Amino acid sequence: MGLVKNIVGFNYFDYKYYFVDTNIWIAFLRYTILSDNDKNVEPYILFIEEIINHNERLKTLPINVAKKGTFVKIILSNTLLSEIINTSLREIFMKEYFGQASYKQYTFKHDYRDNVNSDYNTQLPILLDDIKSYKDHIIQIDDYFTNIEYTDLLNKIGHSTDYNDMYFEYIIQSSGLDICLITHDGDFSPTTFPILTLNKTLLRK
Repeated sequence: MGLVKNIVGFNYFDYKYYFVDTNIWIAFLRYTILSDNDKNVEPYILFIEEIINHNERLKTLPINVAKKGTFVKIILSNTLLSEIINTSLREIFMKEYFGQASYKQYTFKHDYRDNVNSDYNTQLPILLDDIKSYKDHIIQIDDYFTNIEYTDLLNKIGHSTDYNDMYFEYIIQSSGLDICLITHDGDFSPTTFPILTLNKTLLRK
């Protein structure tokens, strides 16, 4: 079977660890914080909710019964967390504040973050609290930066290569865990780990 699979109808308990790409995190946070029901990303959101609900059900069982079950964990690395926070502030809150049609006319630092009249200082704690609320469903792993020469990473960058995407692949491959990637980004190339997606380009690979 191919490494790329359609997320629709996939059993979440087929893997114990899932690396949720930034684009899916953003869609999920838009849904939880803004109640944004985007039908295009709904299967991803439902899948993550299934993982969370599964873990919550296990927690309610007696300890001797719960031990026989398997908690399903969402992988989080420092690089991924940084991208989730920075992208969310721009793509969720700044976009909402200035409006989707015009937000690109403004700069994040000057017009939003450092603007005392913006809602940045209100929205930042909301974002951080929302991310912290998933602590029981997350497992932290290293970024393994000291395990590789940075020049080797730079040598892999090409015309269509996103550095963070490339680095996420490196983290997954270096972890030693059986991790499945959840993404809608067609730039990823199936190599040695499974991918769940709705992206038609990926599904054709």
